[in-house]
Parts: sequence; C-alpha cells; structure tokens
Amino acid sequence: MAKRPQVISVTPPATAAYAWLQKADEGQEYSDGKFKVTLLLDKTDPDVIAYIASMQIKVEDLGMQEFGKLPNGFKYPWKDGDESDKEEFKGHWLLVAKSKFQPGFVNAAKKPLSVDEAPQSGDVIRLALAFGAYTAGGAKGVSGQLRNVMLIDKRNMSGDAFAEIDAAESAANDDLDDSIDF
Repeated sequence: MAKRPQVISVTPPATAAYAWLQKADEGQEYSDGKFKVTLLLDKTDPDVIAYIASMQIKVEDLGMQEFGKLPNGFKYPWKDGDESDKEEFKGHWLLVAKSKFQPGFVNAAKKPLSVDEAPQSGDVIRLALAFGAYTAGGAKGVSGQLRNVMLIDKRNMSGDAFAEIDAAESAANDDLDDSIDF
C-alpha cells in the first residue's frame, strides 16, 4: 500500500486551547484517546494570514491528489471561529491537531521540555504537524497530525498560581527582626 502524501508544516505562534498534551484525552464523554490541541490563530495577524493562504493551496492540492477533485463539503483542517457560538473564538481560525502518540516538547530555544513542562491551554505555542487527506463516515478532507509542540510563552500557571506570592511573603518574613517581643 502506497503511503499517502502529506504536507509538513510549522504554524505561526498562537494560543493553545483544549490542550491534551501531557496525557491522552480519555474518560470524558467525547474522548477519543488521542493527544490533541486546538490552536487559536488570530485572523488579523499578518503571519497567520500568509500561513492560511499558503496552507489552503497545499491542503487543496492534497485533496485533489487524494480525491481527483475537491468533493462537495470538503473539510479543511481549520474552522472559522466566527461561526462558533463561543465568544473567545471570534476573530480566529481554529486549527485542531491530533495524534495517537505523545508529541515532543521544546521551548523557544529548542531545548527539550519534560512532559510535566508540556504546554497547556492558554499558553502561546507553535505546532509542527503533518497535513494528510482522510475519508471518514462519508466526510472527506484534510486533517492535521500533531508531531511536536514548541512553547513560546507560558501563560497557564495553573500549578504555580501563587508561587510568586509565596516567594514574596517568604522574603518579607525573612526581613523581620525576630528580636521584637509583643
């Protein structure tokens, strides 16, 4: 069986949403057992505009190679956030990338990150992914297979939300004169 053609791509920096990168999405009503993330690409960003325009040509070419012509209802790997009823998606392209395998993680300096340091929802990231054609349940289109994730800006501080406060209070307490009696 011949390998299906793919297009390898690296996205511009964007905000992560619905990130399942530290462990696969399992145990929920709509879980699919995959590692995945939705990238919120700002429609007004010139890099995003150029990226989507370039990728649209490549994705449509993949579709033509696979299906002979673009079928009615052809599915792109991104969706228009303006068509969502979620206000936070307005003005964005929503690019979903998934994989059965956990992606690799690096920081902006391309140094490896551990799974514990993996990007989370709210962080600014870049994705390395492979676009490939698919047919599933009558739908035909191109999807993004997640390969690697680069953490650009850590914005989700869920585990360390109070770390700065604890450090500041500790430093302030160290400055107190213990010789004063009350």
